[in-house]
Amino acid sequence: MKKKSILGKVALSPFYILKGIWEWSGQMEDDPKEDTKVTCKYCGLEFLSVKHLVFGDCVFHPDGRDKGKHAVYEGPKVSRYYCTYCGREATSIRGLVLNLCPFHPAGNGKGHCLPYEGSLKSTYTCKYCGATSNNIHNLCVGACVNHPLGKWNGHHTPMR
Repeated sequence: MKKKSILGKVALSPFYILKGIWEWSGQMEDDPKEDTKVTCKYCGLEFLSVKHLVFGDCVFHPDGRDKGKHAVYEGPKVSRYYCTYCGREATSIRGLVLNLCPFHPAGNGKGHCLPYEGSLKSTYTCKYCGATSNNIHNLCVGACVNHPLGKWNGHHTPMR
């Protein structure tokens, strides 16, 4: 009897080893946690990890439909998101980027809104000329004297 019970334990030991590895693998860093979802700043889709996000092509990529990969939104998770170009606001990144932007660098309506990735502030400053405003929209509607597209050819863009 003793030999049989020892052989039974030896035969089952690989099962217990695999079970232990399986349970341990669920605690690895790559596995998604409750609040580790990442969002694409171009299309607003959420992914379980950065690895999953950068794998696919993005429909709203600035280079064109499916001509580039998704990019990580690196800004804070807030209740309101603002467009970097026009100051439009929305309750989600997806809701924001679905809009065509009137002040997009490619031209009026030739690109989608892009979420502002900086923190919310009491004063916003243009990264090209230093102009200031108390909200993103008021800053973005003004023409910028030092814009990279030329004098008065582009709008103010807020610093992070």
